[in-house]
Amino acid sequence: MLQPLRTVLASPFPRTEGHKKRLTMALGTATFVTLFLGVFRPFGLHSLELVPTTIPSHLILIGYGVITGLCMILVGVCVPSLIPKPYAERSWTAGKEIVELVITIATIGLGNTVFTAVVFAIDMSPWLFLAFQVMTAAVGVFPATILVLLQLVRYRNVFVAGARTIEDSMHAPPEHNARPMVNISDDEGRTALSINADEVLLLTSADNYVECTIHDAQGLRTVLIRTSLRALEEAGNLPLCFWRCHRSHIVNLDRVDHVSGTAQGYRLSVGPLRDVAVSRSRSTELRLVLPTRSRIPSAAERSSV
Repeated sequence: MLQPLRTVLASPFPRTEGHKKRLTMALGTATFVTLFLGVFRPFGLHSLELVPTTIPSHLILIGYGVITGLCMILVGVCVPSLIPKPYAERSWTAGKEIVELVITIATIGLGNTVFTAVVFAIDMSPWLFLAFQVMTAAVGVFPATILVLLQLVRYRNVFVAGARTIEDSMHAPPEHNARPMVNISDDEGRTALSINADEVLLLTSADNYVECTIHDAQGLRTVLIRTSLRALEEAGNLPLCFWRCHRSHIVNLDRVDHVSGTAQGYRLSVGPLRDVAVSRSRSTELRLVLPTRSRIPSAAERSSV
């Protein structure tokens, strides 16, 4: 019972904290909608007092705000609690954020349709539903933009702080005597590259090939080998310093000079290479594997000393 709780609390994005933020956003958006409708009275709400109903106009406006808040809690808190896997924040993307916003606005529009039909005793129809979808989207564009910007700032702050923590825990360059070799074979099993591991910075997927980025005494160069990153991993010939940081990249952890954080996740500086992406799903693993490595000076760096 306690182990899942420990796992949640140990993650870089605790779900409980995420739920608190979503509840706060729902309350703030509901307040914004209520004040916006009350002050500007768009979509014919300026003549609301003329409509025959026993409910005071200010309570109707508050009702639209309450509907907004409840729908946001339903989509942003209740659904992720029931099916958490698609909402895992370590694999969250801008595309998922847009999809969630569209679903939220559609849900609020449906809630507004039902609320209006009940309060004013009118029949629900596809045209009424469509009209409220348009009106909800028109009002919701302002808070939705603010929420997306707040999410980007939050992600950036998390990954920037995480990058500082990782860098603080990285080891100083040691004296290396043994220089492991890396042997890479092509699809036909022939050895296409045999080189000191510390001279290989990055292995990148390029269609049916793997692009090996090398930094040695000759400078920075690339070698193209007909194989795949999966084949290289399954062959088991790569030294432990090589780690799959992204679906398109295997990086040499011993050549990582700097870790930075952005709203999209971590970025690695590997020798002269900059901005090597780390998949969001591998962010937690990076915090574990990188501090165990010690940076190895390249052949080019050793020859310049």
